[in-house]
Amino acid sequence: MIKSISLWHITPANLGIEFIDATNTTLEANSELYRMVNAPEYTIDRTRYNGTDYDTIQRIRHFINKVREKTAAHPDIRFDDNFPDVTDCLSKIIISDNLFCYVMASGIVIFYERGRTIPIEEEEYYSISAFHERVVYENDYCYNPEVTERKKEVYSFLELLWSCIPEKDYPFTSSKLYGNHGISYTLCITVIDIPKLESNNIGIVNKRNVRALLDTSAFNNILNPDQRELIKKRIDNDNINDLRMIEMSETLVIADNWSGVVVIGDIAANDLCLKWFLDFEIYLQANWFLFDVCCDHIVKQKLSIIEMQDILNRAEFAKVKLNNDIGSNMEQCQHVLRQSLIKTSDINTIYHRMHGLLTNKLKIEQMKNETDKSKYALIADISLFIVALIEVYGVIREVVSNGIERADFISIAIMTAVAAICTYFIIKGHK
Repeated sequence: MIKSISLWHITPANLGIEFIDATNTTLEANSELYRMVNAPEYTIDRTRYNGTDYDTIQRIRHFINKVREKTAAHPDIRFDDNFPDVTDCLSKIIISDNLFCYVMASGIVIFYERGRTIPIEEEEYYSISAFHERVVYENDYCYNPEVTERKKEVYSFLELLWSCIPEKDYPFTSSKLYGNHGISYTLCITVIDIPKLESNNIGIVNKRNVRALLDTSAFNNILNPDQRELIKKRIDNDNINDLRMIEMSETLVIADNWSGVVVIGDIAANDLCLKWFLDFEIYLQANWFLFDVCCDHIVKQKLSIIEMQDILNRAEFAKVKLNNDIGSNMEQCQHVLRQSLIKTSDINTIYHRMHGLLTNKLKIEQMKNETDKSKYALIADISLFIVALIEVYGVIREVVSNGIERADFISIAIMTAVAAICTYFIIKGHK
């Protein structure tokens, strides 16, 4: 018996600034740093940190304090004092009972929203009601430029965060001009709450609906009410033998692919498993979006060789850290889930696209730089040669003024020929 169906969404955006350069610091975005930057009264022992690290801590504290000041008039908005166990998280802000904001060390922010309960028209085909709500939600976020009731809270808070950044390093992807008001996509998590569900026996009706929610092709005409009967037939007849699900506990199952994630089971009885899932999904989406916006930075911003190499170093470090963000005490199902989320998110594809764009542009800029150096070297060589000729000219002029013998003509001719040959080889050597 289904208790409820709801949609949880993870929506990333960019602040336009990187708080911590992980390749050039001893700082880690862990519970210790979280406590330092989120408690205004916390006293920092400056002698424990080098100048760069201390300035980084102060910069993060300044940003969070500024956000605190601007939200002070809103009693519903509050800061979570406890580290949320999300890797690289600097601050968790509770905007409302159903909307949360995670500020990441990379400058990416993640909005996590728990949607309302969706009315179910037919329990046997509950995926139709769920996916209809999803299409309406995602169309509003990704395609509708209007500030609707559904989005205004996220838009308003994102603008507040932007206003707390004095100068953005990446202005294009951290403005209303990027995507739809700074947002390019939202990840959907469909949550089916069925108390006391047995994870190893979820039933054929649930399997069919979960399969439809992951495949989504049955719902291409979901907004057309005339297609409902055809959609039902498709749900009934689709092959469910290839459905792959991860048993997180005796009462909770998670299935995922590129289109989204489906969580089915006893929600109230699985707080820990859901925390494992959400903590990693937030971290994963922060990195996915980071690699995606890096593609735009590379293409649309004029970057120096040093800036490009810096982005490349940080991206490679982030990717290695993501792949190795595991612990020896991690549960097997937790490890399996993480690997599955990484694979189905296609983060490796977006990373390799970003890496390829960056390395190719870096090579081109390095070649241009070498060409420019060669040109300057040619000019320098010719200039030195001209200076030498001028000095020789003084000697020749003195000889001419004192009268020229036949031997002098021969010497001058030889010197002129040598000069011409030297000029030729200087120019040829720089081509």
